[in-house]
Amino acid sequence: MGIDEIYNNLHSLMLPVIVIIGIEFVLIGLYFFLYYRNRQSEGKPRTGMKKLFLGALFIGYVVFVLQLTMFGRGNSHFLEMSLHPFSSYIEAWNKYSLRDLQNCIFNIIMFIPMGILLPLISRKCNAFKWLLLIVVSSTLFIETYQTLSGSGLFELDDIINNTLGGILGYQLYRLVSSIVHNKKVRMKSLRGNLAILEWATQMKELLQESWRLAKFARQDGTKLPEDVIETMKVRYDGILEHGKNEWEKDPVRAKIGPRGRKVKSKAANLGMRFLTHKESILRFLWDANIPFDNN
Repeated sequence: MGIDEIYNNLHSLMLPVIVIIGIEFVLIGLYFFLYYRNRQSEGKPRTGMKKLFLGALFIGYVVFVLQLTMFGRGNSHFLEMSLHPFSSYIEAWNKYSLRDLQNCIFNIIMFIPMGILLPLISRKCNAFKWLLLIVVSSTLFIETYQTLSGSGLFELDDIINNTLGGILGYQLYRLVSSIVHNKKVRMKSLRGNLAILEWATQMKELLQESWRLAKFARQDGTKLPEDVIETMKVRYDGILEHGKNEWEKDPVRAKIGPRGRKVKSKAANLGMRFLTHKESILRFLWDANIPFDNN
């Protein structure tokens, strides 16, 4: 298919596609208001709205591709074939034809949406082999129909370009998915680290202050007053109470550890150690035989 033919047909082809997608969205809206919300409130299985919208877009895309490649193109190329790989690129180079090169590029671009939408609609297509099988089968079907109906040549270059477009779309999907996933991981990690940083910094300052007071008392051969020790204990508990409100909100994997305990965040594990071993950690305040770094 020439680039001129593509440009001339785009406007007329887009109207039925827009109409079809519009009808699909109306049906999805009716499904949502008449069925989806009731099933949701009853806790029954239902088809996700996201997949419905993606499915509607995919159907519109398929209709567009079929109109562009199969319908209204005459029948003057019955059983004509071009099985020389990259012949269209060689011809474009020899003729110095930008339009022939644009035609090759368009055949690549045309299948990029398929490589993006299929993994979003079907988990099976997250596996490259299944996506590649569908892309190759689709372009083979189009080329076979064209040569049998006479609406176009069976061109090996079209199969190569369409397949390349599907692969590029898939790689683009994987790239964006990876960026989004890694960003979420970093945000979760950052949140956990900030939760540790705030209360753990306060705890560090408290322990350092407590050690200075205990060290001065030891140098003087005395003990810390009971009210000072009690004040340090109250501040210790307050810091952990504040930290607990933070680490309990930390996102963690929904997994049970080898001893049957739920997996906790790093902040929660550190905080629980401070809660469990409070007496041992603060013992240096009233026992001169315990060094500060004992725990």
